[in-house]
Amino acid sequence: VLAGEGLLSPPVLRELRDGEEYWALERRLCGQMERGQPLDPAEVVRASGLKSFDYRVLHLLLMQLVRSEVSPADVNTGAPGIPCRRAGGVASCASGGGASCASGGVASCA
Repeated sequence: VLAGEGLLSPPVLRELRDGEEYWALERRLCGQMERGQPLDPAEVVRASGLKSFDYRVLHLLLMQLVRSEVSPADVNTGAPGIPCRRAGGVASCASGGGASCASGGVASCA
C-alpha cells in the first residue's frame, strides 16, 4: 500500500526493517526472561533503541504527506512542528484545534 501511494521511501523502509529487528529481539529477550536465562545487555540496549520504530514510521509518513521531501533533520529527532502549508498560515492540530504559525513557518498547537 505504501509503495502504491509513493510513501515507501528509504527512511521508511529502514524504520520498517528496524521494526522487524525489534520484534525478533523482543521475542528472544522475553523468552530468555521466562526461562530465567541471563540477558545480553547489548541486546537489551539495542531493543530499547529500536522500540519506538512505529512512531518514527508514522512521523516520516506524516512529513512526506505535508511536504515533498523529508530532510535529514526530520529523521530520528523528536517531533518537529508541522510546516504551515494552509491558506492564511494556519494548520490544524491532531487534537482538532487550530495552530498558529511561528515566525519560522512552523505550526504550534495550543
